[in-house]
Amino acid sequence: MFRRLTSALGLGLLGTALVLAPASSLAEEDSLDSFGDADFDSAFDELDEDVPEVELSEKKQDFLDITGSLGFETAYNYDSRAPVIFSPPNGKADWHGFSKARFDGRLQADLYFPQEWKGRLSTTGFYDRIYAIHGRTDYTPEVLREQEIEYEIADAYLQGSLTSFLDLKTGRQVVNWGYSDSFRVLDVLNPLDNREPGLVDIEDLRLPVTMTVLEAFYGDWTLSGVAVHEFRAPKNPPRGSEFFPIFGPGVPTDEPDQWDVFNESALSLLGSVKGVDLSFRYASVYDDEAHLNISFPGGGMIPSLKLKHNKIDVYGMGAQGTTGGWLFKMETAYRDNLEFSSSGGKKTVGRLDTLFGAEYYGFPNNQTLSLEVVHQHHHHWDRAYFAFPDVKERNNSNAALRYTSNYFNERLEFTALAILFGQWNDNSLRRDGGLYRLSLDFEVNDHINLIGTVVMYQGGADPYLDFLKYNDRVALRMEYNF
Repeated sequence: MFRRLTSALGLGLLGTALVLAPASSLAEEDSLDSFGDADFDSAFDELDEDVPEVELSEKKQDFLDITGSLGFETAYNYDSRAPVIFSPPNGKADWHGFSKARFDGRLQADLYFPQEWKGRLSTTGFYDRIYAIHGRTDYTPEVLREQEIEYEIADAYLQGSLTSFLDLKTGRQVVNWGYSDSFRVLDVLNPLDNREPGLVDIEDLRLPVTMTVLEAFYGDWTLSGVAVHEFRAPKNPPRGSEFFPIFGPGVPTDEPDQWDVFNESALSLLGSVKGVDLSFRYASVYDDEAHLNISFPGGGMIPSLKLKHNKIDVYGMGAQGTTGGWLFKMETAYRDNLEFSSSGGKKTVGRLDTLFGAEYYGFPNNQTLSLEVVHQHHHHWDRAYFAFPDVKERNNSNAALRYTSNYFNERLEFTALAILFGQWNDNSLRRDGGLYRLSLDFEVNDHINLIGTVVMYQGGADPYLDFLKYNDRVALRMEYNF
């Protein structure tokens, strides 16, 4: 409103000046004719001498920068065989049709301090109206608790330089160790939000964790030490949701202490040799994949069931480099002290994960095509691990094929993704299942984005992945950024 008023006032003054200009010029024409060109130039020369030079300085950076977003997202499960979950005493959640009507928001404050120190505080939250629309009594308490309303602090950290070669970043944050876009080999420090498998990429699923990162620089190399103070379990589908079809009571989780100075720890060495990025990693972390711990308290006959996150050691390295229009990447990591439900806590297993990836970006119109393949080999494997609830073969192989293109000056991005999961058994590949995703991300203007997504799940030999095949859906998201 203020800008409109000032614009109108400016136009009015300009119009008035144009109307009065002829009259005033006629009155002063004689005096202007008697004023010679030489006098005119000398007058301006004198003015230039009287006016001091003023240097324009750069605009000072604000102390506080507030950004955020407001969004609405809906999803429609179009498979008529979508799961129907019964919730005692009279609940019956039919996941066919509209399964989401979510309003969400994010508020972020970036703070800038002297000596180039800065901090960030961000919060996120959502409210899903779909449960009230369908009737809250039809859903399990876990679904309502974890998927109807949520609010949490996302990022909350402070970072800066202690010396010319030493940086510090402490607080709740995300630290990405991996090069892969679709799989996690080296990326072990942040858990994921897995409540809606395959809907978005890993980069949008990492959950911030409170940790302190100390980085030392020497030439092209960076040595990092990480102390993780907070334990956060992954956000998995709650009991009774369309991705977790359990009708009976849930299994409690035996989680470690949430807070500790050295809850988890890690070391990293990054560098570059002849244009190739290299990374060497070590981490002592809790396994994100919990196993079912079965015990018989007091030597009785009634078992006690709990989910447990075992402490594991991860040793790994990675590399990536470009040549021509190609990007090549490699990651490998050995996970030690993995524990399965079938071992009964008496035996641990090691696993070697190896990933190779290639991406070609030499197409016109910013098109890219990438392929990533990861192979997992279990050491000290036992045939009992193939039984329920582990269902683990000695060798697993997964692949991801991704195509991305941009249009209209990169305002519209199209992505097609296919991920396939398999396990090797007696020199033959067992097809466990997979998923396919098509998405369009359209930037309407600097503030508004529209995102449309189709996700299709493929069943297979894996019992869980086979169940997902009935959860095909279309999702639409509208987002306003400020």
